Amino acid sequence: WPGLICDEYGKSSLLDMENRGLWGTIPIEIGLLSDLKRIDFSDNPRLKGSIPTEIGLLSNLEEWIMTNCGEIQGAIPSEVGLLTSLVDFGLNRAVHLEGTIPSEIGNLRNLVTVSLDGNSISGALPTEMANLQSLKFLSIVDNLLSGTITTNLVELTNLETMILGGKFEDETIPSFLWTMTSLTSLYLIELQLQSSIDGMGLANLSRLESFVVLGSNIQEALPSEIGLLTHLEDIDVSQNQMSKSIPSEIGLLSHLTSLNLFSNFLEGQLPTELIKLTNLTTLNLSSNRLEGGDLEPLCQALREQDITNMNFLVFNEHFPDQIQCSCCHDQKT
Repeated sequence: WPGLICDEYGKSSLLDMENRGLWGTIPIEIGLLSDLKRIDFSDNPRLKGSIPTEIGLLSNLEEWIMTNCGEIQGAIPSEVGLLTSLVDFGLNRAVHLEGTIPSEIGNLRNLVTVSLDGNSISGALPTEMANLQSLKFLSIVDNLLSGTITTNLVELTNLETMILGGKFEDETIPSFLWTMTSLTSLYLIELQLQSSIDGMGLANLSRLESFVVLGSNIQEALPSEIGLLTHLEDIDVSQNQMSKSIPSEIGLLSHLTSLNLFSNFLEGQLPTELIKLTNLTTLNLSSNRLEGGDLEPLCQALREQDITNMNFLVFNEHFPDQIQCSCCHDQKT
């Protein structure tokens, strides 16, 4: 059987059906493969039907991956809660996968990775997710989630990467997020916020390497406390309603490689401290109200390091001649 791999004892351990042109439904007989440790049905866009409840019989399953299975529909079966050996759970870009995230997911205490992006999952995040004490990676974006972001997520003390997006009712970034000091990457995508970033709270996340709040209606200024997060490599607060000036403290982020602030209402002069960011390879300040500045010293410093993959874009439609930078693409986005 192509794609079915057995271990040294002749037991079926891996069902690798990635990109094999499968069509039709997943047979209920999959539940008979009780020794399986890994299933991958990814990249089979003609696979359709619902996920059989018999999946819950695979008590030894450690990895369950289904990405780009566009015709899969129905809900995630509650029987997923029986897969107590599961470590990696990824059901992504199955646009007809709907219903809510079953509360039984809280039984999967060995989970390290959960990725449920690009589906039609609705409802609130189950409070039982707080039981996933081994979880390090959580990504749930491009769905139809609603309600508020459950405060129980604060119990995920080993979580390193959180990526959340949806039509949540929160008008501010939930304060409990600022206490999740294990985070190294925080992505908040297209939330319906009506507030600014809490600088004092942000400063608590001293391990952050990536901070992204994209298209979430964030207002006021990027807080000066951003300069305290000295491990940051990536900042993206694009497509918000941020105003005022870029804080000079951003020059303290010596590890920063990417800074995206485009499509806001930022104003004032570019801080001269930007020239200290000598590891920067991506800078996008376009579609703001910045009045001027000289980035030429930064360009020169990067050239001296032979950094050739720079992607700089600081075009300002309000003051197109006032920002000087020979390594920038002088055009609108």
